[in-house]
Amino acid sequence: APRSTPFSNSPKRKSSIIPNASLTKTEIETVEQLSNDIIDPNSTSEEGENENILSEQMMRRRIALSKAITLVESKSANRRLMGDILLDRLRQSTRNKVKPKDKK
Repeated sequence: APRSTPFSNSPKRKSSIIPNASLTKTEIETVEQLSNDIIDPNSTSEEGENENILSEQMMRRRIALSKAITLVESKSANRRLMGDILLDRLRQSTRNKVKPKDKK
C-alpha cells in the first residue's frame, strides 16, 4: 500500500508530477528565474566591486526565497503549482550537487 504523507489526502495541493501543467509562459519563466536566483544568484550579476556583488547576490537570493515561500503558501492553485514546481527544481538541483563520490 502507498505510504501516506501530510499532503496525500489534501484536496488543496496539486501534484507537480506534470511539470508546467496549466501555467502560462510568464509563470514558467518566473519559476525558472526564481530557481536560478536561489541556486546561483550571481548568474545575472554585473561586474563591480566584490563587496557590492556579494551584497547584491545575497539580496537577490533573499528576495527569491521570499517569493518562493509566498508561492508555496498561496491560496491560488496556480501559484501553489508554481511553488511545487520550484521546489521540485530546487530538490533536483540539490540532488545533482550532493551526489556521493565513487569509491575507488
